[in-house]
Amino acid sequence: MEKILYNRLLRPVLAVVMVVSLALGVASSAWPAARQSARIEVLAEAGITNLRTLSIAVTELGEDRLAALIKTPMQGNDFKKMSGLLTEVRDAAGYDRIWLTAQKDGKTIVLCDSSYRDTGTAGVTYLAPGSEWTGVSGLLSGKTEDAYTKSPVETGSDTPMLGIAAVVRDKNGTPAAALVAQFPAADIDFTQLGFVDLGLVSWLGFLLFALSLALLVLL
Repeated sequence: MEKILYNRLLRPVLAVVMVVSLALGVASSAWPAARQSARIEVLAEAGITNLRTLSIAVTELGEDRLAALIKTPMQGNDFKKMSGLLTEVRDAAGYDRIWLTAQKDGKTIVLCDSSYRDTGTAGVTYLAPGSEWTGVSGLLSGKTEDAYTKSPVETGSDTPMLGIAAVVRDKNGTPAAALVAQFPAADIDFTQLGFVDLGLVSWLGFLLFALSLALLVLL
């Protein structure tokens, strides 16, 4: 009799604990994810806005210069001026890297890398003009105006980065090239709320839910 009464009293308690722990686990994992997603979109849009401004500057430098770079990458003053412009914007806007890319012979190649002055610097992988690039075919074909990704756009980079891209159009509005950039995104982690680690809270919530469910089934 006491066992039956005990089980009748314990079951509702376990059911409440199970529901509360599940709600806690879901909320503590969903809230940071939603905040992080919103923050990423804001950062990406701000970065893309700067790239759009840069794309206008690239167009203003002249279609003939851009065409010359595509025809013969790393040629004379045109290359130096374009690379210098990318470097200035990189330093001013706080980007990690900026690349100017275009299509040639059915492939997407790098025309300029903002780190051309850092060649030989430890930790910097300079992409020389003519290096093949992937991932901006949609911009170069005119299907999209811009894009962003939650991961580094340069292969091998393991630092938290946001990758962004924007199309460069000629005077007639035809896509002529694409600007690609990446910048640090280490500040978009919302799992810490004051002294509370929401990741730990989420893990404990789901663990408590699993234990409560197991006990409820056993009883």
